Amino acid sequence: MKIIIILILLSSSFQQSIAKNEKKLFADTLSFNYIKGRIVIPVKVNGNDLHLVFDTGSNDNAIFEDKIKGLKVVAKSSARGFNNELVSSDIAEVNFEFNNIKEKLYAPIVKATKSLSEDFDGILGFVWIRNLGYSVKLDGQTKKMIITNIPHFFDTELNFSLKIKYLDSYYGIPSINLKLSPGIELHDVIFDTGYSGDLKIGENDLDKITSSKKGIMFNKQFVRKKEMDIGSLSCYKSILTKVFSIDKLEFANNVFYNYPAISVEGPSVLGSSILEKGSFIFPSKGKVLFFQPSYSK
Repeated sequence: MKIIIILILLSSSFQQSIAKNEKKLFADTLSFNYIKGRIVIPVKVNGNDLHLVFDTGSNDNAIFEDKIKGLKVVAKSSARGFNNELVSSDIAEVNFEFNNIKEKLYAPIVKATKSLSEDFDGILGFVWIRNLGYSVKLDGQTKKMIITNIPHFFDTELNFSLKIKYLDSYYGIPSINLKLSPGIELHDVIFDTGYSGDLKIGENDLDKITSSKKGIMFNKQFVRKKEMDIGSLSCYKSILTKVFSIDKLEFANNVFYNYPAISVEGPSVLGSSILEKGSFIFPSKGKVLFFQPSYSK
């Protein structure tokens, strides 16, 4: 998801929490909605009710521009974004609250594409939650999230495990390895619930896919226009996209058949549609996630 790339680039010392949670132990269950394929969580920011995308592909929280008036801007940040253009952002001090989590923190105020800002108010970054010591369970079937700071809270329901890597080059966002048929393995695939699709095959992995003789069905290719923000301007970039059907995708000792995939620029990404297959547990410690399948197909 485009906004995630900007958030990654904007990550800095300004985005660190400036007040630690009290050590009260809790386990909250929150209901979430799917909007355009993304998990949306209700959150209060400076007393305002906002709807933030829960994003495992983001290292921090962010508020979209013009969603809250009168924010206290404490600094400015800039970074290189798309096409190496300079992207700037105000950094604001905000009070952030959902259920038992109450934090005062610095958050970037970012300009989102129109398609994002019309439906969402900002980003709730998974890595920020994990760094505070919280474990998270997502259940795509019941549309429930459990977030807790109780040690070993999920130990009795741990199921299929999958090694996970937190990428230093992307400020700690999670990645996994995937096996595709026949004998193709993709490394460091970003697990990004902010991407509202299936599987994106990055340019470095595309040769593995296109050179395969079995198990990969090439459906079509087309030129799509990708909406981007460059500085304060909105623009579109034409990208040649290939569409595939993966015969078998192996995920945490489970196999899913005829899995859709498209080619993209940048890294490979597993999107939010995998959540429909079951529930996921992200422990606050360790380099593993757990998957509880609801069904396989």
